[in-house]
Amino acid sequence: MAAFALTVLLMGTIGLILVVAGTTMLSTGLRDRDPYPRTRIPGRVVDNGSGALDASTVTVEYPLPDGTPNRVTAPVPWRGRPRGIGTPYPVWVRIHDPHDAVVVREGYGGRLQLVAGGVLLAVGVVAALVGGLLFLWLLAGTSVIS
Repeated sequence: MAAFALTVLLMGTIGLILVVAGTTMLSTGLRDRDPYPRTRIPGRVVDNGSGALDASTVTVEYPLPDGTPNRVTAPVPWRGRPRGIGTPYPVWVRIHDPHDAVVVREGYGGRLQLVAGGVLLAVGVVAALVGGLLFLWLLAGTSVIS
């Protein structure tokens, strides 16, 4: 009986931890998404941040609608870094303001963060509810063995 009660308590606790983690991931993913409609424009890398201080940034040059070049410097994830200067690299330009461009389309909150947060939240809610209901059932005095 004591082992079952401990298991139920552990299930509820893990469920609550998963609910907090899922809610945090969902809120961060929703908050960090880019709210503006953007279109993809081809660009070329002019500086790939090979120095020690700016190793996580890249500068990309892209054409404005009138043909004049514009540059954007932005942080990029290590995995998506361009290899060298002159490498084609797309930028995402705001439709109504072509001077507003980003290198990573959705900022730091992507679809993976939203999906993982939703899954954690769903599993956590189920575990917390089952653990809570079983704990209430144990408090009611019903024997597990009977």
